[in-house]
Amino acid sequence: MTGLTIGEIRLWRSALLGDAGQSMTRILATIDAASEDLAKKGVPASWSGDVSIAARRARDDLVSDLEDCQGILTVLRRAFFDAEAGVGGVERALARAQDRAAALDFAISDDGSVHDVASAATFDTAAAAEAHRRARVRLMDTVLDDLDDVRRQAAAVDDALAKALTSALARVGEEGATGPYGQVSPEVRVRWASMTDAQRRAALQQMANELAARYGLPATSITFEDLPDDMGNYLGYWSESERKLVIDIDDVADPVKAINTVAHEMRHAGQHEMARDADPGIFVEVLVGLGVIADPFDHPGVTEEQARAWADNFAHYVRPEDDFQGYLDQPVEKDARASGKEFVDGLTPEQLAEYVRNASATAPAPSAQPSAPTPTSAPLPSPVPTPLPSPSPVPSPSPGPSPVPARSATGS
Repeated sequence: MTGLTIGEIRLWRSALLGDAGQSMTRILATIDAASEDLAKKGVPASWSGDVSIAARRARDDLVSDLEDCQGILTVLRRAFFDAEAGVGGVERALARAQDRAAALDFAISDDGSVHDVASAATFDTAAAAEAHRRARVRLMDTVLDDLDDVRRQAAAVDDALAKALTSALARVGEEGATGPYGQVSPEVRVRWASMTDAQRRAALQQMANELAARYGLPATSITFEDLPDDMGNYLGYWSESERKLVIDIDDVADPVKAINTVAHEMRHAGQHEMARDADPGIFVEVLVGLGVIADPFDHPGVTEEQARAWADNFAHYVRPEDDFQGYLDQPVEKDARASGKEFVDGLTPEQLAEYVRNASATAPAPSAQPSAPTPTSAPLPSPVPTPLPSPSPVPSPSPGPSPVPARSATGS
């Protein structure tokens, strides 16, 4: 009737669940105090101007993260306390079943089988012996029924706890619970840590190449620069006027931020390309209508209406330093954040290994004469994935990068 055995249920201890719930209560109190302290003291009163704005945004991001954590822990605490009560009921039901079985001279095995351990009796007639046997069978059936009830209760408690834990853990995968940039597997993180800086840059270039090809873009080499972080962590940007992708050298060692930035900024490059294809001009439209050329708009998952909306957004782009919430809420940034996070979340150890192999295969042969270091990595064509609410420079209308205030921001 259920996968739980009596032996497993015998090991249940409601007190342990209560202890876990109390631990969650203490942790929540600590987080609450930290959040309140951060809200009050996170930005010194003496700070003003851009520094104060950046600090407030960073503080608000941290407070938001703490609130997300509190939400998850609250679900877990409730689950543990509910399970404590349920397991307590199971413990009492099992104790009653075992007491009745012992009083009736029956033994219960861990697998749930019941054995008659009563002393052998003698009977004057066969009929008396048969009557006694039948009576013992009926009594054994009552013990088995008791055990079925125990296992039913245990299954209900186990199912409720599993659902509560699944619900809480599912929130860890939501944006804000694991961060805006996504999550790489432990294998990817370890592999990235073992790579040299040159290997990381080359792998990022391969990712950009792949994304460029996906969006139908020409190859573009990544430029690695030391971007200013005076208004928050400036991760990188795409300059549409220069057709250039720039990544902050300070963040290359972090696989999540570096990979997300490449995917996020290449998505901006792709958005510009799709916006152009959605409005190719009257001459091209005539040729398409006559069947002379194919429709240039060929971007799975994106409609022409959406691409035109991006074009309008770029024409009226909201810079983070002007209106940070407006910057976050505009269509091109929402889409780029989603793409960056999706790319990071979907990256497998095998894919990373393939990027590294491809980078090694395309690396130029060493020259006889040492050359001056260059901030740019190998050539790149790339398309896309997803980042998160963090500020960044304007994509197309603005010719250059603009520092961004936020806990970690990418340029557009």
